[in-house]
Amino acid sequence: MPKKPKKAGKKDWKSVIDDLPDQVADTAKTEAKDFVDQLLNDSDEFAQRQGKKIAGYLEQYAKGQLTAEELKECTNDVAVLTEMHAAKESIAGKQRLQKVALDITGILIKGAFAALLV
Repeated sequence: MPKKPKKAGKKDWKSVIDDLPDQVADTAKTEAKDFVDQLLNDSDEFAQRQGKKIAGYLEQYAKGQLTAEELKECTNDVAVLTEMHAAKESIAGKQRLQKVALDITGILIKGAFAALLV
């Protein structure tokens, strides 16, 4: 059965990352928060939208509206969409967005969120 988050008073996305299980190293939590912050403050409008989606999914997870598996799936969808968008960009933009997609997978899905799916 998919794991639901613990109900907590804190609902912002950073608190969700802070409240990840102890199996997630503090450095992984910090890296995840820094990465999402970077997306939210990116000069590229597309990257900002992806950051807002991820932050929104984390908040939905905190409210019990998404299971851990659904959070992973939604976040993976953002990575796939980012890769698709990268294919339409210039060389520099393409490389940058491909790195964002890889970071979504590496930092978030395989990193900070992995303990949620155990």
